[in-house]
Amino acid sequence: MLISYNWIRSYFEEEIPAPAELADIITMGAFEIDSIEEKDGDAIFDIKILPDRSSYALSHRYIAQEIGALIKKQIKLPRIQDVHADESEVVHISHEDTINCIRYVGRRVKNVHVDESPEWLRKQLEVLGQRSINSIVDLTNYVMLEAGQPLHAFDADKVEGCLRIRKARVGEKIVLLDGKELELADQMLVIADDVAALALAGIKGGKRAEVTKETKNLILEAACFNSTTTRKTSNIVGIKNDSSKRFENGVTPERAGLAMALLSAKIQELNPDAQFGEVNDIYPNPVGRRNISVSVVYIQDRLGMYVSKKEMIEILSRIDLAVAEDDVSDDILHISIPEYRPDIVIAEDIAEEVGRLYGYNNIVGVVPQADPQRRIQKNFYYHNLIRKTLKNIGFSEVYTYTLTEKGDVKLANPLTVERAYLRNNLSDLLGNKALFNLKNVDLLGLKDIRIFEIGKVYGGGVHTERFSLALTIARTKQPKGHDSKVELEAILAYIKDILGVSENISITWKDLVGDAQTPCSGFVAEIQLDEALEKLPVPTADLEMDDLPQIKFTPISPYPFSVRDVAVFVPGEKGQEEMVLAVIKSALHTIGKEELLVRSTLFDVFTKNKDGEPVKTSYAFRLVFQSCEKTLSEEEIVACMNAVTNALGEKGFEVR
Repeated sequence: MLISYNWIRSYFEEEIPAPAELADIITMGAFEIDSIEEKDGDAIFDIKILPDRSSYALSHRYIAQEIGALIKKQIKLPRIQDVHADESEVVHISHEDTINCIRYVGRRVKNVHVDESPEWLRKQLEVLGQRSINSIVDLTNYVMLEAGQPLHAFDADKVEGCLRIRKARVGEKIVLLDGKELELADQMLVIADDVAALALAGIKGGKRAEVTKETKNLILEAACFNSTTTRKTSNIVGIKNDSSKRFENGVTPERAGLAMALLSAKIQELNPDAQFGEVNDIYPNPVGRRNISVSVVYIQDRLGMYVSKKEMIEILSRIDLAVAEDDVSDDILHISIPEYRPDIVIAEDIAEEVGRLYGYNNIVGVVPQADPQRRIQKNFYYHNLIRKTLKNIGFSEVYTYTLTEKGDVKLANPLTVERAYLRNNLSDLLGNKALFNLKNVDLLGLKDIRIFEIGKVYGGGVHTERFSLALTIARTKQPKGHDSKVELEAILAYIKDILGVSENISITWKDLVGDAQTPCSGFVAEIQLDEALEKLPVPTADLEMDDLPQIKFTPISPYPFSVRDVAVFVPGEKGQEEMVLAVIKSALHTIGKEELLVRSTLFDVFTKNKDGEPVKTSYAFRLVFQSCEKTLSEEEIVACMNAVTNALGEKGFEVR
């Protein structure tokens, strides 16, 4: 929401911080500031108001209250001038839908002059991106920006009979203020008269009762419409505006009375001769202040710091939360929550309000003391023991999606068909990851893919959840004498020994099948961990983690890699591969391309010792080139390889 610094400043008798400083205060204690723009002698804050607090914070009045609470200055709300009301002039309202219209406040006004808005009003709206229309419409927008309550004005002389709050009739049509004609659906709420719909409730007014410069008499509306109905209607008709945004996020019913009083006072300022009718306020189920009782110690525990009871009471009073102390317990506070703060529901919400207004920057970090008697979580201990064991024998851990396209347990409202079910097993997705990584073995510098996952699986005949372990060894070609299935069985037996499991563990097998481009030989093995660990004792000592290596993370390039092989004869016996690699890297460094070599692997070495000829050894390297900034061209790769072969030749080596 756009907020005017000058407007906010008008709520304070004392000076408030400058815009830049104020933006930091608001960001750290209330709302994120997206930007500040200097405009026509004002500073306009673009404040990010999240939905949970939109019910009150989409307004200058309550943003000012938040700022006052943060800088510990009292705000001075403008006095609302009462208008004289003629009790005989009451707008007749037929309220037919109390579920979708929680409160409806209507009022007649006679003898108004609809003119161009005064300069102060035009400027105040324009600086906030609002287009000036006429004095009455501009005042409804002004009050909405001040109090957060959308309003509407009808030309009373164009209304036939009484106002009716009802659902639209099937096939009913309305021409909106912008001239667009809509055919309404029966789930849409409208404001109508005895003839037809006059406005789409909470979203946009109709052309038939539009306020123009010829208008002399008004019917004013301030209402609280159901947020869900407003959102659905807004989505169907494709209209999003300041009014619908506020109603979608939940305008509180108490605001309607305040906004009607503010609008009436502003109209009288511009129209001293205007005659006001009595307010007709239909509010069948009034929403009152709510009460929450909370422990002082509980709040201190949630914040992790000491804040005295006196400080808590003072902090909460700044945001209109009335606090009463308990007659019996010195630890309990009884807090009265205003109607416009539906976001405060539980004790944790109170702790959050205390914390943010006290200042998160004032909370001192405390390192908790180690508890030698702490209870070790059995699953955590054994799962980490398995992770450590598999890591030590060359496996890498992965995480796959919990949601899949098939399974026993279906989501009620899936976002996509590919993520509509909870997974039955880990094997399917782990197998897919193995095949995907197998395409990148050259980039990874691996001969095979060894990955595992520990995670929850669901279903299996009954809607249960349980931990499972899946691991796989995948190769493009199985070496002679190797069998991935036998190897996995041996690894699982080794894990059993490490854990101390004596019973047999049932294993589920999945055969990995590649394609023509990436042939694959391998298996995925999966076991139910809960079953395997069920009879193991609760451990009494933490898992030793001292020997874990220091891990350094680097970004993964999104661009494809290129592989080139180079083989070279070097005089002498084996053992000179490091020297050859140093020549290769030096050559690339000379042309400024060393960073493109992301992997180098020595994949073949043999010594040629022929009678009558000098001894020489062949070293074959696989070089992987990749850029983090772009896709490498063939010309760039050729240039790199030419530099390498030239450098090797200059050393007197024979490039094969």
